[in-house]
Amino acid sequence: SGDGGFMFNVQELSTAVAHDIDVTIVVFNDGAYGNVKRYQKESYGGRYIGVDLHNPDLVMLGRSFGMTALRAATPEALRDAFHEAEEKAGPALIDVPFKEVPSIWKLIRRPSSAAN
Repeated sequence: SGDGGFMFNVQELSTAVAHDIDVTIVVFNDGAYGNVKRYQKESYGGRYIGVDLHNPDLVMLGRSFGMTALRAATPEALRDAFHEAEEKAGPALIDVPFKEVPSIWKLIRRPSSAAN
């Protein structure tokens, strides 16, 4: 999940801990509503409104709920964090900080006119 969407339902960490649900939650944390910010950048010349977030420290937040919580700033650290989370019982949270959501539009194939 992205950090914006994650914070909409952060109370679910309490449920995961209370019921000892063996789940690993990965939060891709760019400090913004990333897709909205990318859209505003591309459509409005980088003029932004309502997209930047002031998040808590997600590792401390996860630990405050009583769950395993880790930060992974590199692909290798993410792999290691998954292994560590897998080894422990109960829920785990992995915070993955990064700078900017890349554009998805290059990955989307638009239908050709021949398809009609």
